[in-house]
Amino acid sequence: MIDFIDNFRSFNSDSTFLEIDLNTDVETIGVPSVRVASALTLFDTTLHEISHTFNVVDNNKIRLNLDQLLNNEKDGLYKITLMFNYFSDTSSIPFQRYYLLDRTSPDIYQFSPFPGQKSDGSGQDITVNDTLGLYITDGPVYFDIQGVIYPDSGTFPIDLTYIFDNQKTIQYGLSINNNNFAFQADSFMVDSSLNGHYSIDNNLYQSNLINQSGDLSYAFTIRDKAGNSNNIDVLFYLVLNQNSANAHFFNYPNPFSPRNSEITNFRYTLLKDTEWGKLFIFDSNGDLVYLYQLKEYELSSGTHNILWDGNSIYGSKLANGVYFSIIEFPKNKTRFNKIAVIN
Repeated sequence: MIDFIDNFRSFNSDSTFLEIDLNTDVETIGVPSVRVASALTLFDTTLHEISHTFNVVDNNKIRLNLDQLLNNEKDGLYKITLMFNYFSDTSSIPFQRYYLLDRTSPDIYQFSPFPGQKSDGSGQDITVNDTLGLYITDGPVYFDIQGVIYPDSGTFPIDLTYIFDNQKTIQYGLSINNNNFAFQADSFMVDSSLNGHYSIDNNLYQSNLINQSGDLSYAFTIRDKAGNSNNIDVLFYLVLNQNSANAHFFNYPNPFSPRNSEITNFRYTLLKDTEWGKLFIFDSNGDLVYLYQLKEYELSSGTHNILWDGNSIYGSKLANGVYFSIIEFPKNKTRFNKIAVIN
């Protein structure tokens, strides 16, 4: 007799109405009462009469204005129950379903390598051998066989994985110098901390990128089951020349404060694998204050970061001032890069 629409289990503020079909008319069975209750908070309300939040359409459809009902409530799991009270006796039959209120759009909180912009407005360097990593977050809950996990509040101990999942969808397009050459639709999962990861291997598009240089753009659309979406565009510069890559060597953040536990990243790009590399940092007098031997994984082609906490060769924090960094490889060197230490 009751038809809860199966493809409508997650909703946001734009999904204003929840409609429940009845296979008979309300005049025959009577107007039900509707209870809406949170799975984890104290919110619990029962609607007994027709109102602006609870209506009957065409005498056989229950319409709930969830946007108004839950406008001030937290995102999370809600149970909606219809109770039909028969006229002839005091018995009643409950029909109930769980729904997810989700008004949170997925977001990319980190890229690897870091996109950013150079002073001339172009993107930071990237190569055809790089893999662009996206670190994505989306809430409000995680569905597990042990229960529904609210990272900040606790766990509702009921397995709803046969209804809900932790899958999100992603679409992305790539263009080089404003010429589109790829479009892909895919999906990914978030973990119990509500974080997920997705990566794009530029080598998959080598035929489009080989012997190319210039603006490499990625356009992302990330969407969840409730219809929340986020559009994010990032710009890189596809580099072909090692001398150009060496000229773009830099660190971020800059300035930074070692005494406040800040760490800076030295970013560099290699067009080919190399045998060895050394990071040197000098003070304004030209004295060596730090030396780092690059590890094997930092010598492969692609874009890399080296972290530095501001400690000297001897493990002490460097004083305020301007320092200079350079990375030396077997056949070339990066430019000298100015670093400001502010404690």
